[in-house]
Amino acid sequence: MDHSLTSLIKYLTIKNSNNFSIISWDKILKNSIDNIRRRLNDTEVNLEVENTSTRPLICIPILLELLLEELFTNSIQFNINSIPSIKIKISDHAHGLLLEVEDNGIGIREEHIEKIFEMFFKTDQSKSNGLGLYIVKKIVEKLNGSIRVESKRNEGSIFKIFIPLTNQ
Repeated sequence: MDHSLTSLIKYLTIKNSNNFSIISWDKILKNSIDNIRRRLNDTEVNLEVENTSTRPLICIPILLELLLEELFTNSIQFNINSIPSIKIKISDHAHGLLLEVEDNGIGIREEHIEKIFEMFFKTDQSKSNGLGLYIVKKIVEKLNGSIRVESKRNEGSIFKIFIPLTNQ
């Protein structure tokens, strides 16, 4: 129940957030990582960050934090390795920024790829409420961006998120 209420609060945050500012990736990454570690009882995670972006991004900071937290949560929950590994790449892209979050988790079955962003979608092995990736999709839509995923069973997934420079 707590997890469902938290997800509902996140959804309302998405709908009501409009405070654009210049993004500090260091701060957003630190906040997201700290929040997820607290929520998952200080689970050990191997985290690698590569930020080659040189352009300022005007965005809604809390939404990027929520987006990263949801992706991190999935990477950790759907992982069979003793230490989950997450790689974050931030790079400039034509007319925007590309954010990639890669994990070494169990991957997503091909037949589920088209459904993972639907509200309440979950697989038989999932103990979640089926809202995490739905929230990610709603955040990306609010930022006028796009998201796609590449995944291989038992190798992991890469979520590729494009965020345009002209968000406002």
